[in-house]
Amino acid sequence: MSIEPGRDAAITSVVRSSDEMGGTLRLARTDDFDSLDPGNTYYAYTWNFLRFIGRTLVTFDTAPGKAGQRLVPDLAESLGESSDGGRTWTYRLREGLRFEDGSPVTAADVKYAIARSNYGSDVLGSSPMYFRHLLGTDYQGPWREPDVDGPVTLETPDERTLVFRLQRPFAALDLLATMPSTTPVPPSADTGADYRLRPVLGGPFR
Repeated sequence: MSIEPGRDAAITSVVRSSDEMGGTLRLARTDDFDSLDPGNTYYAYTWNFLRFIGRTLVTFDTAPGKAGQRLVPDLAESLGESSDGGRTWTYRLREGLRFEDGSPVTAADVKYAIARSNYGSDVLGSSPMYFRHLLGTDYQGPWREPDVDGPVTLETPDERTLVFRLQRPFAALDLLATMPSTTPVPPSADTGADYRLRPVLGGPFR
């Protein structure tokens, strides 16, 4: 006989666990999302949902209870490596990352995502711009300066490495790296304000 879990049981335990792959996830909501563009959203419940369809550099552990507050690497192989007194942070992407269409995810796609969400307020403008404050520069964003490869203080020395060079020491960059704005965006698929209608992501669900 199946026993129904009590109210809020999933806060402290895994309910109806399964090792089956695939399937359809159905959620009932009472509010609409502000935007499913990971670079143009501010609402916490949207950020939670985006974990189903996209991935970020760092995320929160999927374990129930207090363990779910622990930061763990997601797209990155490990949490950020800090140097230069907290002014420089380096992330190395996992091998074999793919978008939902099968194309590879590169460090340049993550850099572009951060550039459009933090410097593209003329087109987007709803995402927090913490990275912009930390990275600085007079970069005007991908739509005003389409020929510029993002902020010079965010480097991609190869296809799997991102180096953040901050204006001042900052000890909690891993926390900011959980934000949807680090969800990679392929520049060729970006439709600006309309990207929310059909984002190309790479999470466990489409």
